[in-house]
Amino acid sequence: MMTPSGSTAPDVKLMVEVDDTDKQWAKTISTTVIETLDEKKKELSKGPVPNPYRGDHKDTRHFLLDLELYFRMNPLKSNTDKKKKMLLSLLKGKTNTWKITEQMKLFPEDNDPEEKKKAAKESWSSFKKRFQAKWQPIDVTEEAQMKIEEVRMKDRADDYVNKFHLIAMETGYDE
Repeated sequence: MMTPSGSTAPDVKLMVEVDDTDKQWAKTISTTVIETLDEKKKELSKGPVPNPYRGDHKDTRHFLLDLELYFRMNPLKSNTDKKKKMLLSLLKGKTNTWKITEQMKLFPEDNDPEEKKKAAKESWSSFKKRFQAKWQPIDVTEEAQMKIEEVRMKDRADDYVNKFHLIAMETGYDE
């Protein structure tokens, strides 16, 4: 192809260099900040989230112990409001009606400030006691005693002994 001057050299287009160093610098900083925040979140979330509670009375105590352990391992997730929400989020199955009732108390649909204040005032201890009153066996000691009577040695002796000791702790039996 011929150029206007009659030369056969290809057309050369001038490239204008754009100074993107500021944009590149900002992108690098923002990426680093996001990665750091993600790492911090992972560090702050220690231990597995407890398994959902499905309303089986014999599992209530273990569920609450797992939940308390989780809160101790994750102190940033341990204010009263977050504890209540966490417990409610883990309720499944037979607990659904109780869960909905409690959610309506905690998050009133109308914007009545008095209702919201009342819901926010309840302590974690009080909320947990109401949960236990509904879902924990009426006589924990008697239930544990029945479990001891039902324990059979099936596999290894040490498994049997461990199971017996765990149940004995629930009853308050001494060795």
